[in-house]
Amino acid sequence: MKKRVNKNGIAPRSAPRSMDAATLYAQTFAAPAFIVPDMLLSGHLTLVAGRPKSWKTWLLLELTIAVASGRMFLERPIVTPGRVLFVELDDDRQQLHERLHLLVPRIGTDDHQALKNINFAHSLKPLRQGGLRDLEQQLKEALRLGKPYQLVIIDPYMAIRSTRRSKDWVADDYRELKELRALCIKYQCTGVLACHLRKAGSPHAADKVLGTTGITAAVDSWWIVMDDPDNPKHKLVEVKGRSIPETMLRIGFNARGPNPGVYAVNEGIELKAGPEGQELLLLLKERGPLTPAEIATARHCSPNSVYQLLSRLRQRDMVLKEGTKYVYPS
Repeated sequence: MKKRVNKNGIAPRSAPRSMDAATLYAQTFAAPAFIVPDMLLSGHLTLVAGRPKSWKTWLLLELTIAVASGRMFLERPIVTPGRVLFVELDDDRQQLHERLHLLVPRIGTDDHQALKNINFAHSLKPLRQGGLRDLEQQLKEALRLGKPYQLVIIDPYMAIRSTRRSKDWVADDYRELKELRALCIKYQCTGVLACHLRKAGSPHAADKVLGTTGITAAVDSWWIVMDDPDNPKHKLVEVKGRSIPETMLRIGFNARGPNPGVYAVNEGIELKAGPEGQELLLLLKERGPLTPAEIATARHCSPNSVYQLLSRLRQRDMVLKEGTKYVYPS
């Protein structure tokens, strides 16, 4: 059937579909599916951002090997292992060869099959200048062969960010990543983009991402890798997004030893609360709901200082209040 067009040759837009709130309220939806529990949603788009030398690529390679092999990632199980397409636009083959040998120092039968599940690509056009088309072709071909990709990683996003078409860079970034997200949904794969952070600091992690707010608005979640103010040998990873509980991880890196690579040190929202806030939140985590007076007694400090600290933590959604007691935000 031939589409109707107006006198300018443009097909009229269809009316937007709508649904009343009562119908939506009565619907049921499946729980979000994760590749990595509470960190990486299946079929969604995640941004991993950090400054140079912040272990971003190491973290992504650990994730790649974990998904390809089904082994643990930062003390979390991989729910749905599968094949990985890693578009690496910074490191050359020799650098990747060295990194793989560090992460997999000895290769057995299982390791060999896991590595066969990973494909590296070292070139991709800007997304709107042919990159999306080429990427879709790879995903379509893998699906045709019965070997679909579970995970697609692009490192870094700025290497395939398209030339801006208008003065509204925020809208351009948003539309471009929405197109990439739609591709992930169409081929049922999970997308991960690596990005850099600005040199200038910001109290909000998402505002530190290099580029416009259109980038962070378009993705479903992000991992922001930052220096750990309490230990220069560690990094902090803030995890936040739609349908993902906010958390903070402290990670380390081993270049030698029986378990080389990135590893989890500890985890919890308290890692971003400062020394005093961390102590208070750990108390609530261990003992359960407490009143300010009970907290003051346990910490051997004045009730007034506890009230002030609780007020600051509540403003940052880092502690919850239930009646007269305060609760760790599990």
